[in-house]
Amino acid sequence: MSGRWLSDIEGLVAEARARGARLKRLERGDAPAWKTEFRFRQRVREVEMRVAQVLAPELLAFEITGKAAEGTLRLELLPLSPAHCRLTVTSEIRARSLAARLFLQSLKLARAGLNRRYREKVALGAALLTARAVALRDLQ
Repeated sequence: MSGRWLSDIEGLVAEARARGARLKRLERGDAPAWKTEFRFRQRVREVEMRVAQVLAPELLAFEITGKAAEGTLRLELLPLSPAHCRLTVTSEIRARSLAARLFLQSLKLARAGLNRRYREKVALGAALLTARAVALRDLQ
């Protein structure tokens, strides 16, 4: 299965919007960037996402910056056969303030529950990406 759909950034943005994400395109520099918000622990958080690296068809990386924290998100495809590939999702978050360090420390204490929810969300995202790849393949 080809990973061309991973480098179709505008298609991914359109799909995210169709699923309820609020993304505002930012006109900064060469790389596509968006401002988005999400709810976490009863507060609305606002972050900026910028495409950091695209190596079509196997890698898509984002840099994410918020008031208190910053991080990276990497989606990598490893071909296993012509019809199958493995998706690896790697995320990293770094504190930008003392309050954020304390917040991240509290997340470490709740790691087991967060890891379970993270795995569930990544699995759901992978299923959506797989469905998108199959639909694009069937159109060809």
